[in-house]
Amino acid sequence: MDEKAERILNQIIGYLYWHGQMAYDRKIYLKVAVIAGKFFMKHNKIDKALEICDITLKMYKGSNKMDYIGELLYIKAQLLERKFIGSSEWEPGKKTDCLKLYLQAYHIFDFCEEKSEAESIRKHLREVYQWEDIG
Repeated sequence: MDEKAERILNQIIGYLYWHGQMAYDRKIYLKVAVIAGKFFMKHNKIDKALEICDITLKMYKGSNKMDYIGELLYIKAQLLERKFIGSSEWEPGKKTDCLKLYLQAYHIFDFCEEKSEAESIRKHLREVYQWEDIG
């Protein structure tokens, strides 16, 4: 079942990426990218999930559409953190990269008044990064 879901998600992402010129398709692409990112993260396919996040964030860089951007940043921060900790690359520079992504996601969630997501990030930053100066 997971293999079939992965194949379908890859097809949808591919189709929307190549045919995503219309504004409606671009909004759908964001939704699908978030779903795919979470799916691949859950199944420990970190590089695939990072690729989807990176492509999507590049597509929407400088855009005024904030829909799902906070979620993509949050997913990317979690993925990078998992990747660096898992490969013993957890050094100050890598921690800073993750912290930056978490803070960007936090501020978007806070601005959009998505309090539960913002609180989840705040709690994580305090526990893992000892980052007290937030919120």
